[in-house]
Amino acid sequence: MQTLWFFAIAVFFPHFHRLKTRTDKYTKEGHKIDHLPFIQNSIANSTKIMTLTTLLSQNAPHKGD
Repeated sequence: MQTLWFFAIAVFFPHFHRLKTRTDKYTKEGHKIDHLPFIQNSIANSTKIMTLTTLLSQNAPHKGD
């Protein structure tokens, strides 16, 4: 059950920033701010979370042991 929670967080965490960045952001000069860095960061974060959850789930005691 705990692994399921970690997986859900890892899957949905990258999408949370989209709730805040619905509207396009513009600089003072009127240039549109590129959202690619946000996406790359969220992919990197979700990868870190997945790695962490994998390590945690391997160390967790299993019922069969």
